[in-house]
Amino acid sequence: MSLGPNPDRRRTVSEQIAEFLKNNVYVLGLAFYSAIISIYSSLISFGLMPPLIESETEQQFWKIVSVYTVNTENQNEVICNFLSTDPDDITSRNAYETTERSIKLPWLARNACAKVLQAQPTNAKLIHQEGRALEAEGATEEADELFIRAAKLGYAPALTRFGLILLRSPENCSAAFEILQRAASGSAEAQYRLGVAEFEGSYQNCGVAHDIANGRALIISAAHNQDKNAIKIANDYKIKY
Repeated sequence: MSLGPNPDRRRTVSEQIAEFLKNNVYVLGLAFYSAIISIYSSLISFGLMPPLIESETEQQFWKIVSVYTVNTENQNEVICNFLSTDPDDITSRNAYETTERSIKLPWLARNACAKVLQAQPTNAKLIHQEGRALEAEGATEEADELFIRAAKLGYAPALTRFGLILLRSPENCSAAFEILQRAASGSAEAQYRLGVAEFEGSYQNCGVAHDIANGRALIISAAHNQDKNAIKIANDYKIKY
């Protein structure tokens, strides 16, 4: 006579399943994520679904993520660099780094940067990039703290941000332009800000000389480094670059 399933056996199986899921949750999560990306990419390629993200840069990002999902060693660094590298940085650009100033997936960038910084806590570039992600999420105070932290480590785009933070208070404008001067060798925006100030003579009260020739040279350099504001003002003032 059958007495039905053994309750002890059911409990053992349940426990085994729970233990398997607990021990393999990360692997299963990555496999699921890879499958979703693969299906989504296939639907796009067959024209059955429009891209959620329109720019070629961001479409390329998803392709990169789908490749690096199986390699967790540098996955977060790839994501952090690709999504939140500051295009203002004229010294550090590569194929995985975006040239767009806006961050369309700030939550993903922030999480990736934060994880990499656990192993590289003094990497000024990554600190600055996490700040950019936080800023894109609207957490401006936390972002400013990271910009200042990265600036103290000498990262040029962060120095520019620190200078602009100081410029919010008129009494700090002299110190602000001193910092922008330090940033100019690696920051297109610093070149632009200094160039306009010198070209127009609008910050002489902050110790910035009215130097049209040097201001023009800085604006041209910033325009060559793809600073959009510099390109616009060069066109407005009919400065050839």
